[in-house]
Amino acid sequence: MRETPAGGSVTVRAEPGRLLVSDTGPGIKADDVPHAFERFYLYDKADKDRPLGSGLGLAIVKQLTTAMGGDVSVESGPGGTTFEVRLRPQLRGVDDLEVGTGQPAERV
Repeated sequence: MRETPAGGSVTVRAEPGRLLVSDTGPGIKADDVPHAFERFYLYDKADKDRPLGSGLGLAIVKQLTTAMGGDVSVESGPGGTTFEVRLRPQLRGVDDLEVGTGQPAERV
């Protein structure tokens, strides 16, 4: 998204169980796409003279999405990049599970 040129666009689209974020930037090099969610990988490939984040953002997105039983992917080319987050529908309410245990919550 940082590479989107002036006059370009970033689009966010939300659907049930799906979030898409697209830009009209130059895209991620084909050799780099399989590594996009690795910590620091794209950061290490960037021009060091421009302001950047820490190189952890996409890795955190992948870790959180996976922890919620979902999946995240990226498609990229010269016309831009699209990240897609897919999550399973929640079958139970938040109150039905104790966080991190998978066990029924104790009602008090």
